[in-house]
Amino acid sequence: MENVCFSIRDAKPDDCPILMKMITELTVFEGTEKELENTTERLQKDIFEPEKMASCLVATYKRPENDKSEVIGYCLFYYGYSIMKGKLVYMVNLYITEEFRGRGYGRSLMKKVAQDAVGKGCQRMQWTVLGWNQPAIKLYQSINSIDLTATRNCHVHTLYKEQLVQFANS
Repeated sequence: MENVCFSIRDAKPDDCPILMKMITELTVFEGTEKELENTTERLQKDIFEPEKMASCLVATYKRPENDKSEVIGYCLFYYGYSIMKGKLVYMVNLYITEEFRGRGYGRSLMKKVAQDAVGKGCQRMQWTVLGWNQPAIKLYQSINSIDLTATRNCHVHTLYKEQLVQFANS
């Protein structure tokens, strides 16, 4: 991974147009673009208003040829609660633009969320993945996530405390 060129930061309100563009790309990739009803304005409200519903980290890449940083991916997540385990973080989306996939940037974004979750006392990290998305499934398997269900062709993964700490500290 080109650490000099890659970084992670909290999303800012002016990132919302590019985030919405990437969300649209994701729905096309998943074949769910007809279901997309979200807007840039709603996304901005839901992430940045005082009663925010989610948090977002962005991955940026600075191209050496022009020294300009661009947003190349994001991780949208929120904190919740499990009656079985207590505090948890739920990863809504992890997305890296096609040009930058396969370089470890998605894993880095996910790891940052895991580290923050451990710092907040979370006992679990959870997400879903479409059954046909093999690159994502391989990533999740590589960090020792547990596939909780395969009954709807939508796999629910989690990192229980031990795996969450192990991943965050790896």
